[in-house]
Amino acid sequence: MRGLRLILLPALALALFASAPTLWAVCGVERWSVKTGTDPDAGLVDLTRSTTETIPYLASLPPRPTSLPRSGRVQATETTQFLLNVLLTAYKLEDATATTT
Repeated sequence: MRGLRLILLPALALALFASAPTLWAVCGVERWSVKTGTDPDAGLVDLTRSTTETIPYLASLPPRPTSLPRSGRVQATETTQFLLNVLLTAYKLEDATATTT
């Protein structure tokens, strides 16, 4: 149930902050299986533990690899559940036709 909540909370936040009903219905397609937790590596994420961190800490992590797996996760960043205490002040609407980089 906790994993489902982690997936649904961002979608709910977008729905609440969207000014038009259609804005939240479209989410970028890049690495969709990783975003929804249906990728082959989803089981590597320990949903029973959270690491409490800050935005500056996350910003200090190594840059993303030049090549991302299409349906797998980059360890250890994408297999760690981070807990942040933040206020969402903006969001970005992604183009549904985006391609994987």
